[in-house]
Amino acid sequence: RIFDRDADVIGVEEPGWQVPRVVAKESGFRVVPLKTDARDGCFSRRVAEAGPRVSFLTPSHQFPTGKLLPLKERIEILEWMEEGDSYAVEDDSCFEYRYDMRPIPSLYALGDGARSVYLGNFSKVLSPSLRIAYLVLPTTLLERFLALSPSGHPGVSAFEAAVLAQLMASGDYDGHVGRMVRGNKRSHDALPRCLTERFGEMVEISGKQSGMHLFVRVRNGMTTDELIGSALEHGAKVYSPRRYWWSEPMPEGSVMIGFSAMDAVQIEKGVDALARAWLA
Repeated sequence: RIFDRDADVIGVEEPGWQVPRVVAKESGFRVVPLKTDARDGCFSRRVAEAGPRVSFLTPSHQFPTGKLLPLKERIEILEWMEEGDSYAVEDDSCFEYRYDMRPIPSLYALGDGARSVYLGNFSKVLSPSLRIAYLVLPTTLLERFLALSPSGHPGVSAFEAAVLAQLMASGDYDGHVGRMVRGNKRSHDALPRCLTERFGEMVEISGKQSGMHLFVRVRNGMTTDELIGSALEHGAKVYSPRRYWWSEPMPEGSVMIGFSAMDAVQIEKGVDALARAWLA
């Protein structure tokens, strides 16, 4: 609502979360894909070539592949946005879940918040049913946002917001996040280890440094639908990322495997079921 649908182009990662693409199209904007699956380190150049006024990005945990955008490319994107009077909407919804890595500064932090809108939420560490998110805007966009919506976002329960504020002020929130990350890390470490032990080079695993799922390419000649169907027949559930591509077909043999709701023993049993399904 704070941009011009007749003149401004919205760039959305491909593959990428479908909600910003759908919302932008339904709002009357032209949407262009920002290809993220190439491995030549030229994503920042692709953003510049596409020339969107607003780019929806997941630099710290690309969804769904889990890839990390290097610091050099983050800086290049910010430089291009400064030159072209453009903005990035940075979705950092999994920022708490980092494993064996030091976090790279967000676009918002790198650029002093001048060209980035920062999105986050509390659903990943507290509860999916706690629909509390936050939005950090540059001063120029904040003025426009408040002019259009003086009350901000009225949909959050004042009671839940007050309890969350108290939890954070007490210091207990940080302790809770630490426990969640440690628990997730045990499951995270178990899944790629078990997949590699059972499948070896048959699987290509992406997203091992952060997040709550792995993006896996399985090289056994099966399509994504065949992989999912066979896994279900053997008592395991994996997910299709097909909906995250829209301007070109998804690479077949790609699946998403979640781990945050399982412990190491359950993960080992699940990978055993996948081995029976995919190695037969």
